Amino acid sequence: MHLILLPAQEEIDCVSQYLRANSYLYSWIHRIGPKIFMKNITNYICLLILTTLLSSCLKGENINTLRVGIAFPSGDNSWWSTASYYAVTHASSLGQFYYMANADSTAQQQQQLTRMAYPTLTQEACKAIILSDMGQPADSIQHYIDMGIGVILFNCDMQVDYLCRIAVDQQTAGTDVGNYIKNHLPGSATTTLILLPKDSPAAAQRAASCKAQLTTPTLEITCEESTQSAGQKAMQEVFASADSAQIGSVYAMDDDLAIGVLKAMEAAGETPVKTVVGCGGSQTFLLLINASEQLNLATTVNNPEAVKQCVEIANAFITTGATPAQNEYLTQMPLVDRSNAASYINPAARY
Repeated sequence: MHLILLPAQEEIDCVSQYLRANSYLYSWIHRIGPKIFMKNITNYICLLILTTLLSSCLKGENINTLRVGIAFPSGDNSWWSTASYYAVTHASSLGQFYYMANADSTAQQQQQLTRMAYPTLTQEACKAIILSDMGQPADSIQHYIDMGIGVILFNCDMQVDYLCRIAVDQQTAGTDVGNYIKNHLPGSATTTLILLPKDSPAAAQRAASCKAQLTTPTLEITCEESTQSAGQKAMQEVFASADSAQIGSVYAMDDDLAIGVLKAMEAAGETPVKTVVGCGGSQTFLLLINASEQLNLATTVNNPEAVKQCVEIANAFITTGATPAQNEYLTQMPLVDRSNAASYINPAARY
């Protein structure tokens, strides 16, 4: 009589989770394994035990992983492209291994986070993740934290047990913009157009704070991207609609979107829009703000170099297990218009 020890249910679940993270191996075993091994039940059970042992060796929370995952929105946007650049170059300068991923949607970001949290045969899991949330469920991020992954929130907020949060005060920024627009609305066109990028909880928070300051109508449009072309397209569609005569101001949630709005306005000729506010503080938009005499242009400045602090915290956590002196660093986003734009212009700036 032969005694065969079957793996526990927890180990089988671990194998299943691991194999699904490694889709190629899962597909091979699912399609080919039964045909080969079911002829010999002992061999098939040995295969399960072998994959269980492999999985337990490669589980992210049990291995001595040295990588940091960096999960940001699309690099097609100038601000996020610059933040991504600072993140990877600073990680390289520290000798920190990294996995950089830019996402175009919430769903894509979730897939990227799964690849960061679970190992495959070709790459190890990440010990820390720097995350700019695009609308992920809090419980999924908390699950990664419970696995032992240090999550550092960048430019966002989530109700999870994060290692650290480095962000700007989105609510105050939106409030400042709302007051600016209220003070610069033309009398004949009192509707404010708000351009929101999709899958951006931070932008939605700024928009809500802005609207809370306004007693005049607002119109919201969601853009597929935070790019100049997306802003230009949205504004062109508004100019072609029946609502165009009522739009006196535009709050674009990113400077790239705001520049696209200005391009559409230039092409349209005379329009009722007299105020355009962006967000980010790009040098391109700051130069336009400083030179503008006919329009009320403004932005709120958010320095993408702040991501370097995230990288340093992740590196210390990965290499020594150290935690930051405080778990939150919150900074303000100063509102910049023509009165103070010159002091923010820096030809050497990357963004």
